[in-house]
Amino acid sequence: MGDVKYFFLAVGWLFLQTSFAQHTPMITNYNASEYKAHHQNWSVTQSSNRIIYSANTFGLLSFNGNSWSLNKLKSNKLLRSVFAKGDRIYTGAFEEIGFWEEDACGQLHFKDLTPLIDDKLVRNEEFWHITTNDKFVFFQSFSVLLAYNGQNIQKVPVQGSIMFLQFKIGRA
Repeated sequence: MGDVKYFFLAVGWLFLQTSFAQHTPMITNYNASEYKAHHQNWSVTQSSNRIIYSANTFGLLSFNGNSWSLNKLKSNKLLRSVFAKGDRIYTGAFEEIGFWEEDACGQLHFKDLTPLIDDKLVRNEEFWHITTNDKFVFFQSFSVLLAYNGQNIQKVPVQGSIMFLQFKIGRA
């Protein structure tokens, strides 16, 4: 009788342990034919209104939880990075940086920031990372770091190459 009691106690203990385990989050995979863009997505971000944006080879992909939309750059350059901050979606591409904003109808429009920069700074550069601090939005290629303060862009001097920008901002 004692063995049966311990058996049920052990089984009850196991069920109790699994009831406190975390649930596996639901993950849905989408293929390129479903979102109707290129299969390469280089960077992903989520805006404050919970829309997911992806820097896709064909342009800026957005997903609202139900449907996908693709917004292309007028230059048709490949997007490499995306970062959502406030009402803006910042993107980096080959020789081009800027941000997207929604109009009153919910359509995204691109503001090219490249004219604010000396052409030599962006020539042959691909902007792979974007991050922010309280004052600036930083656009990073492998050899150039640019800081945008909302009006102007300045080059930030760095030593050597800068592969992993997101780990350097805010550190001395």
